[in-house]
Amino acid sequence: MKHITALVGRPNVGKSTLFNRLIQKRKSLVSPISGVTRDRVMGCIPHTGLWICDTGGLDFSPEGIQEHLQHQVELALACSPYPILVVDGLEGLHPLDLEIATWLKRRGLQFYVAVNKCDVYKHTFGASEFYKLGGKELILLSAEHGTGISDLIEKIQEVTPLQKVVETQDISFAFVGKPNVGKSSLLNQLLKEERSLVHHKPGTTRDVIDGRITFFEKKINILDTAGIRRHARTEGVLEYLGMIQTHKAIEEAQVLGVVLDATSGLTSGDARIAGYAFETRKPIMFIVNKWDLLDTEQKEVWKKNTSTFFPYLSYAPTLFVSAKTGLHVSHILPLITELYEECGQRVATSKVSSFIRDLQKEFTPPLRKNRQGPIKLYYGTQVSATPPQFVLFCSHPEELHFSYKRFVENRLRKQFEFHRVPINVIYRSHRSDVVE
Repeated sequence: MKHITALVGRPNVGKSTLFNRLIQKRKSLVSPISGVTRDRVMGCIPHTGLWICDTGGLDFSPEGIQEHLQHQVELALACSPYPILVVDGLEGLHPLDLEIATWLKRRGLQFYVAVNKCDVYKHTFGASEFYKLGGKELILLSAEHGTGISDLIEKIQEVTPLQKVVETQDISFAFVGKPNVGKSSLLNQLLKEERSLVHHKPGTTRDVIDGRITFFEKKINILDTAGIRRHARTEGVLEYLGMIQTHKAIEEAQVLGVVLDATSGLTSGDARIAGYAFETRKPIMFIVNKWDLLDTEQKEVWKKNTSTFFPYLSYAPTLFVSAKTGLHVSHILPLITELYEECGQRVATSKVSSFIRDLQKEFTPPLRKNRQGPIKLYYGTQVSATPPQFVLFCSHPEELHFSYKRFVENRLRKQFEFHRVPINVIYRSHRSDVVE
């Protein structure tokens, strides 16, 4: 992004609430707990083409993750000529507000001051003390109730160059996996920038972080999600909220990348996450990260076990990569586009029906339970794509054995080249009763 408007300020002043209000979506996590936001969360104000960036709260402490968080804020400010310093109108002027304002001035930035939580007259009256911050202008608003938001948008429009809003159909791809398997590092490696905060402590990512990239004229929106753990192991409300955001991203993404840690081996947690992905019936790829840390023998074990550990996802391709060195990371983007295109294929009804007739000639369907004759397949059609869904009309679908259904699905894959994506086959009788 060449021109964005960054929301900066100390922790817990309402930056994320204001961000969500501006973009009219619940994209950034909001909690009364201080220090929820860590990464840069991007969003566009509807119908304006104005891009907003939510950042983590600054306190300039050298401890913990604050140094990495401050670097993320600096990256946001590099693309934000007129940032917005968000302050708390309820608490009044805070020494840290003055410190942040001074920090912005040292960087040669002019900024607006958004006084949040100005819900009643007495708070509006006392907001004049914020003039001490030296901002370009003071804007009184309430992010929670929406008052003053239109004034803020007008100010942003005055100082931000107009950007053409182009409606494009992006391919949405999400990295999912356990905490600390390298999802954020993979996102940064693909984008060639520090888009997502990386730290050795598990659970660093809380919000869903997105980054857009163009690959051979195809626009791909890559999502970095919070790590998924069992509910029994979830620590606190923030991790729980992050998991909710992750599940939402899984539902919205069109292609999923299940990231595995090569150094820890395959675990029950990996199987559980793969199960979540499988239930969405979307194209899936397995990405085995930290491949550079294994020896030759360990690599051979991995290659043998990956296909047997997830038998229900035997069609899903596997990439062995290293986010640290960049090994094979370049293979991810072409595979995303290939899976997306393969999943979007449509087959003519005449071809599906012809396939059904030829299949019955080669392999007769099984007999009914009462031995009164075989079940008959009449014709079929593809009713939707992404994922491909077929409806096959037959007699007595409720008596069709699952093994024959699996056989038909495998033959459909082979015949119409759905080799690496899931397909859904529904069996329907002439009475329109559906059995999946």
